Amino acid sequence: MGWRGRGRYSKAGPSLLPRDSCTQSLDLVEEGISCGGLHEGTGIGVIGVIGVRNMSHPELTIRGIVLPIRLGCLSRERSNPQPVEIDVTIRFETPPRGMVTDRLEDTVCYDSLVDAIKVVVSDREFSLVEHLTHEIFTSLRRIVETRHELRVTVRKVSPPIPEITKGAEFTVTD
Repeated sequence: MGWRGRGRYSKAGPSLLPRDSCTQSLDLVEEGISCGGLHEGTGIGVIGVIGVRNMSHPELTIRGIVLPIRLGCLSRERSNPQPVEIDVTIRFETPPRGMVTDRLEDTVCYDSLVDAIKVVVSDREFSLVEHLTHEIFTSLRRIVETRHELRVTVRKVSPPIPEITKGAEFTVTD
């Protein structure tokens, strides 16, 4: 298989694309980045995707989503919402096109993830952090394509046990 270069270089190196992997000519030039086409069968622009070509499974992590949630084993603990911290990580099977296009529609929107979590927790009570994590994970799984790995961590910031000073957390991942 031959390689073709467009002669453009970035800090990541030359743009070399396998000739057979491009099915449609695109010419995205952004700070010295060029693209030779779409990677067959994926709809993902092959830009490197410069520097992305050798990048396997990039991750997006959103840390510290804090929402007031009625969470606790005892009803008195659930009587008032308490701050609960949520972290979400998406490990992409292939790099999101937004890495190159700088367009929101080519990646995952943080706001849509937070809105989905808010729908899960609004007007509900949860006895266990494990169940809350599962419910959030299930909701986000409907948004995040199944080919991407999803990881959700829910942290009860101040459990009612004085000896626990840094919270208690539960994580679900595929």
